[in-house]
Amino acid sequence: MTGSNLIHLLMAVTICECINSTIRNSHVVQPGESLWEIAQKYGIHPEYLFRANPQVRNPDMIFPGQIIIVP
Repeated sequence: MTGSNLIHLLMAVTICECINSTIRNSHVVQPGESLWEIAQKYGIHPEYLFRANPQVRNPDMIFPGQIIIVP
């Protein structure tokens, strides 16, 4: 791989990482979802997800349409 190709590859990876981090910033709760399921979907601990969302007073009571911050 030449230096120019490596630079283009690194730029593509960086762009993908930026897009991924933007997409993972929030999640809209769907009917039937739990905070635990959302945490599993994003690969984070449920307690960490709960603490990142002070608007959620009870982790067992989230509602469809509610926006959850994904740290």
